[in-house]
Amino acid sequence: MPDDEQFERYLKQFRPVVAEPPVASPRPARFWLWSLAATAALALIIAAVLAVRFHLKPAGIVLTGRSPAVGQLASAQPLTLRRANDLLSQAPTFEAAMDGLAFHSERIQVPPGRESALENLGKENLQP
Repeated sequence: MPDDEQFERYLKQFRPVVAEPPVASPRPARFWLWSLAATAALALIIAAVLAVRFHLKPAGIVLTGRSPAVGQLASAQPLTLRRANDLLSQAPTFEAAMDGLAFHSERIQVPPGRESALENLGKENLQP
């Protein structure tokens, strides 16, 4: 068994080497830099998608060569922020847009023998 004897001699001469202390690698700093860059890129992509999404005209309104009447647009659907923005952008003047946004209430007929509270308040004199 010459191989065994040779291996035993090798083991007797073996002296372990002391390991050097670990050096801090710049990996964590790179990791944070890359994660910050990825987060910023994702935020930019989301902002771009939202800008494109809200910049487009609503699907319910079709724009042709002439702009729709403000009154028709205002009375067609319930008032939302999107519709108010559309009215403001399509009206010829600011006043016309505000007239289109005004709520037109129907006059309620007061039965005979009864009084309207609003008419009574209108008659009241608040001056001393």
